[in-house]
Amino acid sequence: MALPDHLQFWSAVSLLGSPFAMTLLCVTLAGTLAVRGRRSAAVAVLVAQGGGGVLNMVLKDTVKRPRPPGSEHLLHGFSWSFPSGHAMGSLIGYGMLCYCVARYWSFSKVARGSLFTLASATVLAIGISRIQLGVHYPGDVVGGYLIGAVWLGAAVALLQRKEERQISPPPAPAP
Repeated sequence: MALPDHLQFWSAVSLLGSPFAMTLLCVTLAGTLAVRGRRSAAVAVLVAQGGGGVLNMVLKDTVKRPRPPGSEHLLHGFSWSFPSGHAMGSLIGYGMLCYCVARYWSFSKVARGSLFTLASATVLAIGISRIQLGVHYPGDVVGGYLIGAVWLGAAVALLQRKEERQISPPPAPAP
């Protein structure tokens, strides 16, 4: 069944937050970080995205909120509605991209700001697309963003802590 024109646009936007797109983004980012000697960051990217996916599945199975009526024709198989995996995964994936670019690459403030703005607009559009397509309620998307933000924050904090331990010298022995 072909989608109406206005939904074709939102369907294309939704693909930017699909599990395939997020996997591709994170594997590419992790590979690039690993090649540049940032192995802890590479692992953190993969753990953040993969762990976020597992957390999303656990939450969906725990909450068991049904999808909006009529959403079946747009979905590939059955899944619960809360939280939105596209919203959560895209916030984690694009968020890790922005964090890593800001921390590990030398770009101008304008370039970093542009990336942050583009990534934020993309994540917002992905959430809107899920509502426009009728596969999520607004609360599912907001919940996905909030949970994704907490998960992303935890991943970044753990990465920073690990990197600080690698940099700081061991404590001096007691006299």
